Amino acid sequence: MLGVFVNWLFTLIFAVVAVVAGIMVLYYIVTRNEEDDRGRRDPKGKTQTSLVFLAISAFFLACFLLVATHSVVQVNQRAVVLDTGTNARVVGGVRGPGLTSIPLFTGNVLIFHGGRDEPVTFKFTPSVKGGYEVAITTTFFCDLGQVNWAEQYTKFNGNYGVILEAWGSKLASRVAFAVKDFQPRDLTALRSEAEKLIYNSVSDWFQSEGIPLKSVAMPNWDFTNPKVAESYDSTIIAQTLSITAQAQYDAAEIQRKTETYQAETANQVLASRTAAIRSAMADLGIKSEGQVNKYLALQWLSTADPSQLRGVYLSLGGEQEPVPVQ
Repeated sequence: MLGVFVNWLFTLIFAVVAVVAGIMVLYYIVTRNEEDDRGRRDPKGKTQTSLVFLAISAFFLACFLLVATHSVVQVNQRAVVLDTGTNARVVGGVRGPGLTSIPLFTGNVLIFHGGRDEPVTFKFTPSVKGGYEVAITTTFFCDLGQVNWAEQYTKFNGNYGVILEAWGSKLASRVAFAVKDFQPRDLTALRSEAEKLIYNSVSDWFQSEGIPLKSVAMPNWDFTNPKVAESYDSTIIAQTLSITAQAQYDAAEIQRKTETYQAETANQVLASRTAAIRSAMADLGIKSEGQVNKYLALQWLSTADPSQLRGVYLSLGGEQEPVPVQ
């Protein structure tokens, strides 16, 4: 906008100076034979002065015509020239950097970006897994110097900003499809994967529009409002507590089964050992059940785990009080 203002400012200055100089030329031509206040005539001097003003007028008129019929396109820019006198018809296709001609008085120049690796950034608001709406900032790096901006102007009927808005509208559904299966927090943890899916989802559209797409970056994302973030965090906390409780239950169940197995195994070992001792005592001729039980009790006391002896008392017979084994 500043460039357009400066261009028109200089055009106005050159036009005014040229007109003023032209008026001075006419004045000196008309009055060259008139006497001055002292009664002197100087037709030759006035003629020379009029020629000077004529040269000034011609110079500034040439400057005016140059500025009014040309525009400068900067490096990494492209221009589309419109003739407003013919319903904004595009004149001459896409113009590259340098001095470019425009129609006098009816010319209008639209400036577009033309960098080889130009970032084009949009903010989309797709819904991800769980129905949470997020705001995703996505940057597409494109070779805008290869874009047919005249065709884009004709298609979307607007300047650079209007055309980018149209691009964003076309890309929104494709970006939403690419990230629909992501959990919100995964957009950070799996950022590179999300960028790759977005690239694959939009590349065919860029190709159909003649826009060389080089890469995609997703520098930032956030929930669209605090309530959505709070709802998601509450859900994640509940899911975490549920998973933790289930894990604790599974661990307790495994421990219970382990302890039961160990107890059953110990009982089987004890039963097998008892049967062997009974058989050995029978072979020795000891058949009294009381003697056998006393021997088994002593064997158990000598091999039992110390923790199993807590609360176990040993009777010494007679009137003596039983004593604790530990």
